[in-house]
Amino acid sequence: EEDREKLEGLPLAPDGADSPQETRDLDDWIIVRLQDEESEMVYGIARPIGQSLTDLRRTAGRNFAVGLGLVGLALVGVVPLSRRITRDLGTLAEGVERLATGDLGTRVPVRSRDEVGHLARAFNRMAQDLQLNQQQLLEEEKLRKENELERRLLEVENSRKSEELEAARAFQLSLLPKRLPDHPDLANDVFMNTATEVGAGGGG
Repeated sequence: EEDREKLEGLPLAPDGADSPQETRDLDDWIIVRLQDEESEMVYGIARPIGQSLTDLRRTAGRNFAVGLGLVGLALVGVVPLSRRITRDLGTLAEGVERLATGDLGTRVPVRSRDEVGHLARAFNRMAQDLQLNQQQLLEEEKLRKENELERRLLEVENSRKSEELEAARAFQLSLLPKRLPDHPDLANDVFMNTATEVGAGGGG
């Protein structure tokens, strides 16, 4: 009897429509009616879809809410992560600028083990290698200058000794007579070996 009351409230009877088959959508009901041409009887099917639509709307609303929740959770997780990555990249960029200005002692902190952390470690290794190479070059340049200085001092010392030996030779020659005296009863023979070193000695 409950179905009869519902059906009586639905327009299942023909209303003069030309089409023998007609489909109507009435709020929460779908009604399909078909008129037999021979008997002119009308067959109708009425199916309530209210509950299905309600479930569908409820499911869609729940899925939408769950989707919004997941997006919110993703944003909550992504925002701090992006801030940390941005901060680490900013620190790395500052280190690169300091290294470019010649500060080879620059090091950046390694705060993570991800790609940014690997990049920071690679930067620190590069900066350390550059610093070691610069120190090696400075030491080699210092050694080269020391060797050059020693060479020049040796040249100056050799030149001074040569000048002193030449002065000593000239002094020795100045002590000798210009010519030997002739004596009919004597035969004179002279041999001279000039000094090869110059030094100061004590009197005795």
